[in-house]
Amino acid sequence: MSGPWADGVRRWASTGRRALTTDDAPPLTYRRWVDEGDALARALIGAGLAPGARVATLLPNGTELLTALYACARVGVTAIPVSTWATGPELRRVLDAAQPDLLLTADTVPGSPRELPMGAYIWGETTGPALPLADLLELGGRVGDGAWLAAVNAPDAGSDFVVLYTSGSTGAPKGVVLSQGAVARNAALIADRMGFADGERVYTYFPLFFSGGLCNALSTTVAVGAELVTQARFTPAGAATLIHERRCTARDVWHDGLARVAAEHAFTHEDLRRMRRGLVVDAALLAAHGAVDDLGVDMYGMTETATAFTCGHHRDPAAVRQTTQGRPLTGNLLRIVDPDTGRELKAGEQGEILVRGPNMMSGYTDDTHLALIDEDGFFHTGDVGSLTADGHVRYACRTKTMIKVKGLTVQPEEVEAVLTACPGVRRAVVTGLGAGHESSGIGAIVVLDPGTAPAEVAAWCRRELSSYKVPELRSVAEADFPLSASLKNDRLAARALFPTLPAVP
Repeated sequence: MSGPWADGVRRWASTGRRALTTDDAPPLTYRRWVDEGDALARALIGAGLAPGARVATLLPNGTELLTALYACARVGVTAIPVSTWATGPELRRVLDAAQPDLLLTADTVPGSPRELPMGAYIWGETTGPALPLADLLELGGRVGDGAWLAAVNAPDAGSDFVVLYTSGSTGAPKGVVLSQGAVARNAALIADRMGFADGERVYTYFPLFFSGGLCNALSTTVAVGAELVTQARFTPAGAATLIHERRCTARDVWHDGLARVAAEHAFTHEDLRRMRRGLVVDAALLAAHGAVDDLGVDMYGMTETATAFTCGHHRDPAAVRQTTQGRPLTGNLLRIVDPDTGRELKAGEQGEILVRGPNMMSGYTDDTHLALIDEDGFFHTGDVGSLTADGHVRYACRTKTMIKVKGLTVQPEEVEAVLTACPGVRRAVVTGLGAGHESSGIGAIVVLDPGTAPAEVAAWCRRELSSYKVPELRSVAEADFPLSASLKNDRLAARALFPTLPAVP
């Protein structure tokens, strides 16, 4: 026995099932995942690591990252998946904060050998301070059966599994500690709500070093013994080919994340109709491909709740699945309160979302979570939302993203929704303008289709929004649109970028 996340992987080892397919390496079966993961886990013990030690991984989506995650979970070592997109200074800040005992990387990570601390091992060609992984694996041969059994029996549901650093779309990244039990249990509940079943093949482009990839995409497929289909580096053409060739039956993507893939020649109407389950995608895309019986669901959650805290059910009516974030997962409690008075609000009233449940993080690495938990044990999320009469959550926005203009409050998500509903607008991010506590106005950075005039977009906004919500527009190319590392709108970057862009006619 090991912790529940590692045991979840081991459960399928005797089946011969495929666990992972990428476009740049041979497929990984659950059997090989366990065999290679156990060898690495022995090596970690041989290197002197004990439960509670920390191993950082600087690895893209692929066999190496899955092997490292399983090996750590198997013997109770905490994994710290680090973004391969991190720049040198970003990487150094994370590693300095995490203080790992050892680091695992690969020669496919650009420039990584120049940034690695001592105690680093690398898959592939070695340069700089990193040692070949074979040197680490040799240490596993020194571990006797008694020491091995003691190591694999040490982890339990409460053992730290990972420390994930949030994307920091509204502030500096934080280290979020999640237990094996929280991640494994939550993933099983999400898989059930999505209707995932035996034999599922799930496509995702989410990086597995972020919560959406690790806690949701990867861990839900493990929960049902399914196959995860992904890429080390996302390209729409590569994704379309993988989805078509593997005949994917489900997807774990952002709501508009399939639009670029669906535009590829290799992607067919049948591909989308076959991928009926998973996260909700834009209704217009479903209609264009004739996917009339789609079962996609929406969810509400965050890294601190191992992704979903609430989730729609695949058997809910389409109108409910596409307009709400579902009900709390089993065992979770949620309140909507007035942020000023703490008074619990009625259905339909909008306030701050408070959460409590078994999928909650163990805490932040700097213990700042303690100030966000009230006397009843509820975590104050800083999110704004409401409940429907039958208990479904409707998420509105982050309190920290609300924009105040001349004493009036504007939710950027509302303005973004109006903008993206405008014909010819591909993307939109909204931010406050100027410095100080109150903004001097509203700004929007948009990506427009060829031939779309900014004046048409401005006229649309004047028709659809109150005058104080109408944004000043700036247009950029798709490649220059400000996104966070987890592919969400980056409002901090947008605020800095806006004044550098020319006014649109």
